[in-house]
Formats: sequence, structure tokens, C-alpha cells
Amino acid sequence: MISNNLVGLLDDAILVDAAMDTLPGELDDYAEFCRYRAGEAALLGVTPAQIRTGRESCQRERRLELRLEQQLRRARRTTCSRSNGGATVFRIC
Repeated sequence: MISNNLVGLLDDAILVDAAMDTLPGELDDYAEFCRYRAGEAALLGVTPAQIRTGRESCQRERRLELRLEQQLRRARRTTCSRSNGGATVFRIC
């Protein structure tokens, strides 16, 4: 006969195993939020604990940052931004 305590421990083990699949992503998101909050605190000259911001604002700022990064990559690939090895772009006669 299996004791109730053993079944309870088995339930806990199954729950922990299921949570381990999502835990790394959650920890990465939380670490990113902590970096964001520390950066905001540094800009304002306060401690991170004094920053009253939520996860939503962090995610919104991250999306804006990614959009800017993509825009900069596209701009670097254009012919206007390429260097042609030191040759002059415009020639004055």
C-alpha cells in the first residue's frame, strides 16, 4: 500500500518536472527586467527598488529597442552606408 505522503511527493516531483521546461525562459525574462530596472534607476539617480515600473513597460521598451536594432541593420546594408575602400564617392572636376 502506498502512503498518502509518498503520493504527495510524487505529485510534487511531477509538478517540478513540468515547471522545469518553462523555468529557464521565465528566469531569463526576470533577469532582463532586473537589468532594465537597474538601467532606469541609474538614469534617474535612484536605487532600483525606487523604480515603480512593471513588466509591461520593460517589454514595450525591449520591442522598441529591437525595432531600432533592425532598422539600423537595414540601414547598414544599403549602398549609401557602404564604404568603397577609401575611394571618393563624389568626384569634383
